[in-house]
Amino acid sequence: MQLDLFLDNRRIILGNLADEHLRNLELDEAAGLYDRILAEWPDDATVVSARRNLESWRNRLQRFHSSPSGAERIYALFRNLNEYAPASLKAGLRSFIIEQLKLEPSPELIFIFPRFHVGCLLMETGRTVEAETWFASALDSGIPEQGRFFAYRGDALFVKGETDAARECYRDALLLAPLEVDFDHLLDPTVREMPIEMEEEGLSGEDAIRWIPVWGWLLGVFTLGANAVDGIPAVGGSGWGIQESSENSSPSLWFEFLRYAERLRTVQRDDAELVRIRRRMRELNSFMFGRYMEKIRG
Repeated sequence: MQLDLFLDNRRIILGNLADEHLRNLELDEAAGLYDRILAEWPDDATVVSARRNLESWRNRLQRFHSSPSGAERIYALFRNLNEYAPASLKAGLRSFIIEQLKLEPSPELIFIFPRFHVGCLLMETGRTVEAETWFASALDSGIPEQGRFFAYRGDALFVKGETDAARECYRDALLLAPLEVDFDHLLDPTVREMPIEMEEEGLSGEDAIRWIPVWGWLLGVFTLGANAVDGIPAVGGSGWGIQESSENSSPSLWFEFLRYAERLRTVQRDDAELVRIRRRMRELNSFMFGRYMEKIRG
């Protein structure tokens, strides 16, 4: 029995050492340890598979280092992360890919749909604070997928425990580009489940997603944020700043009316203007207007 325990512990120790080498992408050293294990336990199917997988990745990394520089060669490594590999090797590869991406020009702007970005990889490795910084940098640098990256940043802030700031990002993402937001991946369950809740009210699919900023405010989850229409004249006046058109979806337009109405109600106390705004809100969506009036009267 003592000999069995010694041999079992030796097997575990060698496996742990191999894992440590894999995290550091020291593949030759890990391969040597796997060979030592298989010399004594040749029927260990897990080690046989890991040894074979290690060899595949060693060949890929050799090709990587001999290929011309550029984000595409890094993405080629990333695409293969869905293959079976020991968790320690995948952790090492993610860290390697992150560091390689950082060496590229304007790394904060390198993004391949759906989740190939420095920030996304940092989230996968648990480096949330760094991830949030990279998402913020991407937004500041003008990455085209603004809606998607506001949602990504919201996830990072939510993990950090900054729920209010996270929900500001989620709201802005949904106002900018609601259909870019990947609800299956949102980390805040309150926001993630809103489309399901709205189905009970007769809104579903893309229509429900577009109305979530309004719905979230009605539930007290979202704030109205910065008022984009401060100081503009009465509806219909020459200075009215919100243009209604086929390109301006009614949910985002309605949200801007809501912002303005709440400013009129709570700050400017302009009852005549408020009546005009509310009339327009009711014309655009009588259901949401009814829920709005219930909220403010309650």
